[in-house]
Amino acid sequence: MKKYTKVISKILEDSIVITLPSELSIEDGEEFYVFKDHLESLVLVPKVDDYFQTITESELVIDDESNTVPIKYQPMGSEWE
Repeated sequence: MKKYTKVISKILEDSIVITLPSELSIEDGEEFYVFKDHLESLVLVPKVDDYFQTITESELVIDDESNTVPIKYQPMGSEWE
């Protein structure tokens, strides 16, 4: 796939639809969060499973030396809605 591909928005019932090329390997039914950044670019972020939902407190270990998990990270609650 080219680095940039032109796509066109279309009206479908009460929504605006943007068709994405199959070269992006997006599966049918795959869910995304979408927002506009500060430059007005559309950004699609794939929805992922809440992998923190089934762990206990002792299973999440923060290694201060490697900083593999940000020390000040705090889930806001809307990451997996």
